[in-house]
Amino acid sequence: MEGGIIHSEGGDTTGVISGALLYIRDDFKSVDRETVLQESIVSMAVAGAIIGAAIGGWINDKFGRRTAISIADFLFFIGAVLMAAAPNPAVLIVGRIFVGLGVGMASMTAPLYISGENQREDEAEAILRKIYPPSEVEAEMQALKGSTEKEIVSIYFIDGTERKKLIIISLCGVVVSLGLLSAVFHETASHALAVSTMETSRFDPYTCPDYRSSGSWMVWDCMRCLRAASPSCGLCSSSENKLLPGACLISNDTVKDVCHGKDNRLWYTRGCPSSFGWLALIGLALYIISFSPGMGTVPWIVNSEIYPLRFRGVCGGIAATANWISNLIVAQSFLSLTEAIGTSWTFLIFGVISVVALFFVLVCVPETKGLPIEEVEKMLESRSLHLKFWEKRFEKVKTNQEV
Repeated sequence: MEGGIIHSEGGDTTGVISGALLYIRDDFKSVDRETVLQESIVSMAVAGAIIGAAIGGWINDKFGRRTAISIADFLFFIGAVLMAAAPNPAVLIVGRIFVGLGVGMASMTAPLYISGENQREDEAEAILRKIYPPSEVEAEMQALKGSTEKEIVSIYFIDGTERKKLIIISLCGVVVSLGLLSAVFHETASHALAVSTMETSRFDPYTCPDYRSSGSWMVWDCMRCLRAASPSCGLCSSSENKLLPGACLISNDTVKDVCHGKDNRLWYTRGCPSSFGWLALIGLALYIISFSPGMGTVPWIVNSEIYPLRFRGVCGGIAATANWISNLIVAQSFLSLTEAIGTSWTFLIFGVISVVALFFVLVCVPETKGLPIEEVEKMLESRSLHLKFWEKRFEKVKTNQEV
């Protein structure tokens, strides 16, 4: 079962590159051998995002939202070209930095821009008339309306549910999913596939040196084989069933081909075969389902609602920068953590952090749905702790305004 990096808040780009990393390892062998290089490819976009978010606030206040979005798009384009044409990992990393700059700038600009576009169909139509021929404007308007009506579960929940309640429900799901993933990887490591002396002898010239020199052959399992010091080793599965004991061999392209050539065996270097794989998929699916409509979107909405207009650009940039710094820490440390303490303990640490985040939201985060900015300012200035997060404060405000 293969491990992977789960993206954190605002980190869709982190999750995407984690999947692409499997193919990048094949194209650049140096990446396959160096954990730090793999982490750098993932995290350099986040490092760029920190800078992009930091300067994005100033650009928004100085030149406006549209200019900031246009600059972000240009940075995306440059980064994509560099990554597509990258002849080596260094150029790939530079491309990732450019993409990160764009991501960081867009991450704090888009919520501010969108928070100003509610019920402004006339302005949208005027803009479309500058782009499309008159005969196509109406059709484009209808297409945009249809697309909006069909959009992601997140918008439905955000419009129909209080912000704080949605974040809390999301975090509860995240905690459960991370706990499940931690348990699955713990069971996978505890019940790792055994290494067979008989199976290994079939590939005698390619036997893993650490396994050959070990005096305790009978206690070797797949996890120990993959962690062999020098040279790196892999597991060639049994020809009868991938869950039966396999052979521990030197890891290189030649041995990989030899393994595949014998009765279509499977070759493992980054994870062990396991019967718990379906549980890991459930845990990952639960994480995505829980994260996306809540923690994936609501913090950005709240971030655009809690600041006075005169400070929205700067404060939004500060918040986005803090977010991307957290992303950088996760991206740059995940693989090293899994190697040092194991995948199970790594997910458990993230689970504990999520529990801390849950208590933080319960105690410190205000409910902003339906509240005018003046009321939000008063709420934050009072610094009161609102533990009754189910209370619909915006209804009280509405009643007071009517009175």
